[in-house]
Amino acid sequence: MLKFLSGVRFLTILAIIGSVSGALLMFLIGSSDTISAYKVFLGFKKVDNLIGDSNLVATVKLLSALDSFLLGMILLYLTCSIYFLFIRRKTEETNRSRIQIPDWLKVQSLGAMKKTLLEVIVVMLAVLFLKMGLTTQSEPSVLHWDLLLITIGILAIATAIKLIDFDHH
Repeated sequence: MLKFLSGVRFLTILAIIGSVSGALLMFLIGSSDTISAYKVFLGFKKVDNLIGDSNLVATVKLLSALDSFLLGMILLYLTCSIYFLFIRRKTEETNRSRIQIPDWLKVQSLGAMKKTLLEVIVVMLAVLFLKMGLTTQSEPSVLHWDLLLITIGILAIATAIKLIDFDHH
């Protein structure tokens, strides 16, 4: 039974394949958004006058690219985390690896992985808040509930990160 359970851990390879392919997709989307920002800024692409001038549109596209790159990096982090937590045997860690992985990608516990993921979610929500704030077109006196909810979400998650002891989970 123990041998069976030990072999089942290799099903996490599916999560690794999915995370790597998702990271690749997010890097491609981020690159596309960056190229699009340059096209708008240099005047090769027409600007929809929905959110303002070409500088603002280029800035919003770069914020979208930042969001995509950040998600791609967290998917790579998740990939390494799954590998180090569930697949790589402890005996392999004492041997010299063929591929040297930076220490910040080597996850020591599931709690550390959860904390890092929550911290990145806060950053992604902050980028979303900034992007939505730049694209919102209306009178300053109008309250935008979506921006308020994002702010509350950022504060709630940041508070949870401070309050939860991730080392024992």
